[in-house]
Amino acid sequence: MKKLKIDPQQYRRFTRGQLWTERAQNQKKYYDDLRILAKMAGVTFLDGIFNAVFRVKMPKSWPNKKKAEMIGKPHLSTPDLDNFVKSTLDAICVNDSHVYKITAEKFWSDQGCIEIY
Repeated sequence: MKKLKIDPQQYRRFTRGQLWTERAQNQKKYYDDLRILAKMAGVTFLDGIFNAVFRVKMPKSWPNKKKAEMIGKPHLSTPDLDNFVKSTLDAICVNDSHVYKITAEKFWSDQGCIEIY
């Protein structure tokens, strides 16, 4: 298992006019940071299999009691799991067409990270 200490973010599609907005630039920075972390951890998908667990950081606005209840429980709200998978593959792989099997889960956590197996 390789643990990438970065808060998972969803995939976003931008029109040509939106490419220079702050939101688009934040996504580009996220992709760059994730790519660097994956390279440092030695993450590759040469075998065509992508197995990942997305640990989503709980909102700061939640009371401590709710945080204690939710830690480790499935993340059942948006952003959707497929958006996490797409953004991760887009950031790490130049061409992800060789990936033929995907297994992914998302859970609440006190620290956001992506675990790749």
